[in-house]
Amino acid sequence: MINNIEISTVAIVNQASLQINFNHNWYQEDVEEIKQHLFSLLSDHHIIEAIIGADREYFRFTWQQEYFILNFECYSQSCWIENETTPNAALLEKLKSALTQL
Repeated sequence: MINNIEISTVAIVNQASLQINFNHNWYQEDVEEIKQHLFSLLSDHHIIEAIIGADREYFRFTWQQEYFILNFECYSQSCWIENETTPNAALLEKLKSALTQL
């Protein structure tokens, strides 16, 4: 990945979202490459919408017939995925496994 930015941890937070941490700081100009890397780990995903803001970007997508949002908040260097409809801990666990497989 760009500047050796790789996923360091993925954690389920409040059974509602996945917090994704990286091994290095990242900046808004890195979001496109990070997004591509994350989606490369999720086979059969489909990006529905991309919203690019001044300091926040998010991408609505489907995976395994469910709707999710991949969020990037650039000032705090936060990245997380949440289920768009209802929290589903079992599906978040599957998503976590897909993102952390080697």
